[in-house]
Amino acid sequence: MSNVIFNLADTTGADIVNARGNLQLRSTRLTIHAYDLFELLGDNAADSLGVTGSNPRRTVPMAEILRQCNAASKIILSSHGPLDATNHSVIKDPLNVLGGELGGAVPNVVGRSVQISLDQMAALIGRFLPGNRKSYVATLICYAARTGNFAANHGVAGQLAWTDSFACQLFARLCVGRTAKLTMSARTGQHGYSRTTGLSEVQTEAAVEAEIDAMAPQDHAGVDAWLHATRMRALAGGQAVRDAATVNFATAYYTAEAVLMGPQKAAELRRMLTAHGAGLPPADRLQFENLLHRLQRDANRLQVAEHYGKIYYFFDPASQSIKIKRDDRNRIGWHSKTLLQEADLATVLA
Repeated sequence: MSNVIFNLADTTGADIVNARGNLQLRSTRLTIHAYDLFELLGDNAADSLGVTGSNPRRTVPMAEILRQCNAASKIILSSHGPLDATNHSVIKDPLNVLGGELGGAVPNVVGRSVQISLDQMAALIGRFLPGNRKSYVATLICYAARTGNFAANHGVAGQLAWTDSFACQLFARLCVGRTAKLTMSARTGQHGYSRTTGLSEVQTEAAVEAEIDAMAPQDHAGVDAWLHATRMRALAGGQAVRDAATVNFATAYYTAEAVLMGPQKAAELRRMLTAHGAGLPPADRLQFENLLHRLQRDANRLQVAEHYGKIYYFFDPASQSIKIKRDDRNRIGWHSKTLLQEADLATVLA
């Protein structure tokens, strides 16, 4: 069994390393082929990023990559998905590789990231999908299955327009002209992996709600200044007894921020909410309450669950239709899927 991973997430290649490692945690017998799609830029004049000519960085012949894709049980596409947009994904480019090489050829180079449109991504990945047999594409793109109504609860099969998600729009473009069935999966939340099992871990709806709350414009300058001043008092020493609770709280906060990650950090932040609230001077009470909200929100943002928020897209070339189903995996591992929506391909593309 083999998988092929295509990276459109970052120009450093870090996402490929992470994805490969987590897949190997699941099965040591899995053969994994991994490629940066950036190395395939410039392969022909039809390239969606507008680069022409051959690319000397690519060492594996295109014919071999196509052969691997044809034999693969799964083709994996990695990119970064924004929570509040369904018309593009994002390539992180910290070293300005794309901006430096492509110059003005890509009008959507912004700072250290590049926005990739639906049409661009479909053109890049579509060439690798076997056209004569059923294929499966798994997206590692945060929030790709989330609809334009991103603030709504996607954990229930409510009246959402599931066809307007980034994933469904990309899927529809990949289905154009296909004569074989195609399946794709995507997630409604931020996507990660368990460090022990390699299984997918996805933000719960409570975590996404906290993420949306964090996006709202808020002035935390007062809270941050209070934390900094309190921390400086702790470092200076010689604190009055009345300051002890405030200083202890700030010290615990900075310690949690600096050394804890993931679930451990979330647990510590929750503990701090109750352990350091009593005894604060009245002058610090308002800032403390503001910070409590932020700490609880940050803790909530870390809530993840295995097999959560997985949406499947199925294309039937005979009927030219797309079925969208939610994966409802029960406690003993059996799969059941709830039909969320069915639509004609032409309707989704319109």
